[in-house]
Amino acid sequence: GYYMSTDEFVGADFVGSGAFAFDRAKMLVGNPTASYIYFSLASANFPNRLGNLLPADLDGLNPPPANAPNIFVGYSATEYGDAQDAMRLFEFRADFANPLNSTFTERADSPLSVPAFDPTSPPERNDILQPPPGEALDSQSDRLMYRVAYRNFGTHESLVFNQTVRITPASEPYRAGVRLYELRKMNGVFSVNEAATINGNGDGVNRWLGTAAQDHQGNLAVGYTYGNEQKKPSIYYTGKLSTEPSGTFRDEAALIEGTGVQ
Repeated sequence: GYYMSTDEFVGADFVGSGAFAFDRAKMLVGNPTASYIYFSLASANFPNRLGNLLPADLDGLNPPPANAPNIFVGYSATEYGDAQDAMRLFEFRADFANPLNSTFTERADSPLSVPAFDPTSPPERNDILQPPPGEALDSQSDRLMYRVAYRNFGTHESLVFNQTVRITPASEPYRAGVRLYELRKMNGVFSVNEAATINGNGDGVNRWLGTAAQDHQGNLAVGYTYGNEQKKPSIYYTGKLSTEPSGTFRDEAALIEGTGVQ
């Protein structure tokens, strides 16, 4: 299938999430009977948005194991009234021949506890300051960032993704960092292999709107927006080799230096 998620509203009121699977085989040949399967995840059952549920997206040449479901990832956070800071994993099993046989269920190994993080940001969308005359920017900190990159390494399966987190106390000016995750599935069970925050060690710069992925050797790269009151929004990146310890990243470097402000 091709998989998609939605945040759903009635007017300005959040009412839940949606999970979709589209019939890839029929779509690829232009079959007009191509259909989709949809699950409504009402806010009455998932009141905290699940951190913007995202489907896994395939990288590499190795497909998932035969008949494997697609994984959708969300999160829980104590700041939103949840019991713990954790990642939540759901399985979407789409049956296009018999749609009523399709299921969307949380995995038995979910939620996965992770080091504490704070997904909150200042009210409204005025989070991150730019040099004058720039307006304040939205950190988008309430949701996981696109993509959830999946790879099948043969010895294990891997999911890599990130989110923006608050790295300063609420009593201090807001600063954002990038929390990066790698979840590994071995012997049928997911565990947390990487959960590190790229925060500049208190240098006063915001890092947000990240994206991350691995190559076929498991080397990991992450790019993100970089800026503050003195620094025009730019694109920076860092990474680590698969042989390097968890939580250890290379010195960051500029990919594109910003030339203006919004």
